[in-house]
Amino acid sequence: MNTQVKYYIFFILLSSTLICCKTISTKNEETALKNNFPVEKFNFEEFANTNYGKQPYKKENGETITQMGFDYVFGGYVWVDLPAPSFFSLYKLYYTNGNLRAVHTVLGQKTWIGTSLYYKKNGELYKEVNEEEKFGSVKPLDILKFIQEKGYINLDSGKGRYLNTGNQRIEVTFETKEEKKIWTIKILKGKENIETQNRKTLGKALFSNSASDWLYHKYEIDGDTGDLLFSSDRSL
Repeated sequence: MNTQVKYYIFFILLSSTLICCKTISTKNEETALKNNFPVEKFNFEEFANTNYGKQPYKKENGETITQMGFDYVFGGYVWVDLPAPSFFSLYKLYYTNGNLRAVHTVLGQKTWIGTSLYYKKNGELYKEVNEEEKFGSVKPLDILKFIQEKGYINLDSGKGRYLNTGNQRIEVTFETKEEKKIWTIKILKGKENIETQNRKTLGKALFSNSASDWLYHKYEIDGDTGDLLFSSDRSL
């Protein structure tokens, strides 16, 4: 078989593969529309507005995209802070074809609340998870009220959510330890700890995004009784 014939066959196979992939994608979207569920796609225009994930972007509706990325092997994601006075964020995941994979509502960067939504690759909603069922008598709003009572935030205005650096000021985690429900709250103080400062001096850290990189106030609350179990000021 000569070289010209080989190239011709390769071209035919490649064209067939591309047409097949496009047909499958089109059929997925047609199926979604037929079943009356919209197909939300990864927004590449907004991705460009974030300088491809390198900087925040505030949308016209007041939402702020703080993190965004896309990879044709693993898919995409976007982290959106809802506009003030909200203290909640949305974390969205996308398939490699750009279609929405999952949506989570997040409190304090770490805790999923409300209802998490999961979608098939064609855009069809197939599962809803009530995240509120895992909590005890102390709910996410109770945690925000506690933080407000300590003077860190204002729930009416949304003030106190961010540090001057743009980092989120609050980190909230929820877990069950030995059958006991525990809320852990960290309030960043706006100053990096010594370890992080040293790493930056050595060129090993460019950006601090975790509470462990900062000085912070820490509280632990019993998720059933609301009792304050622990309080500390990390000042070293």
